Amino acid sequence: MRVRRTSAGRCRLGPNIPTEPKGFSAEPSGGLLEWRCGPVAQWIEPGTPKPLVGGSIPSGPATLHQPRGLYVSPSPEHDQKAPAHPQPESIDAFLLTKQIAGCTSTTLKAYRWWLDQLAVFTNEPTALTMRTFFARLQERGLSPSRQHQAYRTLKTFFRWCVETGVLKDTPLRGFTMRTPKTLPQVPSDDDLRAVLAACPKTVEGIRNRAMLLVLADAGLRASELLRLLVEDWRAADRGLFVRSGKGRKDRVAFICPTTTRALKTWLSRHSSPAPE
Repeated sequence: MRVRRTSAGRCRLGPNIPTEPKGFSAEPSGGLLEWRCGPVAQWIEPGTPKPLVGGSIPSGPATLHQPRGLYVSPSPEHDQKAPAHPQPESIDAFLLTKQIAGCTSTTLKAYRWWLDQLAVFTNEPTALTMRTFFARLQERGLSPSRQHQAYRTLKTFFRWCVETGVLKDTPLRGFTMRTPKTLPQVPSDDDLRAVLAACPKTVEGIRNRAMLLVLADAGLRASELLRLLVEDWRAADRGLFVRSGKGRKDRVAFICPTTTRALKTWLSRHSSPAPE
């Protein structure tokens, strides 16, 4: 039988072909068998997939052969970079640990505020970035006490990260900060007399005068004054039992006779001076 070449570069034969010529591949097409002529690399028709290498039969699956040579797959250890900054979960775990340890809400609020400031400043707390962070605090004109509060907070946090394995080492290693030893600023006697004289003779004025005298005489904090109860005052030795002071510690403070008289005057005008 004569082979006729078509315009598309294909050779058509009749359906009763006993064997395939060498170098041709057969595929059914509408009752006839079509063979592509020429070498495989010189197929003309675009979009025609090349035959799979290593197949035993045209219709069976082919076995893909890897190219010869050394092929090194990327190691997942090199692709996965350890996070440079502790994750927010670590910050939450640190605050929860301090809460369980007995820190007050004021201390936890200060911890949270400074850790948020650090997260905004940098996401990679290295030794250089941490020193730059504290240099920026000085440039902003923060007081030495506020700067030292930030230092204590971050030092405590990074130490906890090292102990729990979040960080290998603290970026504050070798860095210290000291606060100047200054005396607190207290109002003068004239200022205190002027404030006491401004208190009227009303119920609110008598209460405010007693509060001012207790603050100035016993040296209480405002939060400690607000937690005082009637039964906390001991008239026998003029003592005040202060509950949950700084560090949640209790203590006893003493007042002078002038403050004692002011307290007695206030309790006599109080609507319900019974123990609360």
